[in-house]
Amino acid sequence: MIVAAADNDEGLVKSLINDKVDVNSRDWDNLTALISASGKGHLNMAKFLVSKGAEVNLRDKDNITALMEAAMGGYKDIVEFLANKGAEVEAAALSGVTALWLAAGGGHQGVVNFLLGKKADPNNKRTDGITALMAASSAGHVDVVGALLKAGADAQAKDKEGLTALISASENGSVPIVKLLL
Repeated sequence: MIVAAADNDEGLVKSLINDKVDVNSRDWDNLTALISASGKGHLNMAKFLVSKGAEVNLRDKDNITALMEAAMGGYKDIVEFLANKGAEVEAAALSGVTALWLAAGGGHQGVVNFLLGKKADPNNKRTDGITALMAASSAGHVDVVGALLKAGADAQAKDKEGLTALISASENGSVPIVKLLL
């Protein structure tokens, strides 16, 4: 079912559900059909799976949720759908990152704005201390950096090596981000 959902094969998924395959079944990585479909951007598949009882807050082996997978891919429609169905916006992976961190690092402005509107923590950081702001700054995502700063992200935060978002932006030559951070 997991591969069929990732491939957006609605017929096969329906057939498996009709054959009583558990919609929340997992593979060796603890993936579920909903996590896989969400990570591939298949909104209608995600809706169908949830309508058949897929749990929106299940996690894979790395504690990644369907909402986090959708955020990482920039699939705002799926992020909105899952959040409205009760998905935890602040769920954290084993690395400490949340959906906001993943969206910020990927430059997914619409997802970032939505999650900030849901009161996601703009100061979320990985276990190594790298914040969402640092991730967006080092990747050159000017609009995301602006949104995070407006939401209260700490521009002075340091990772475990003592680096800041400003240092990351400077190293990558992103003048617009450096100006925002000063």
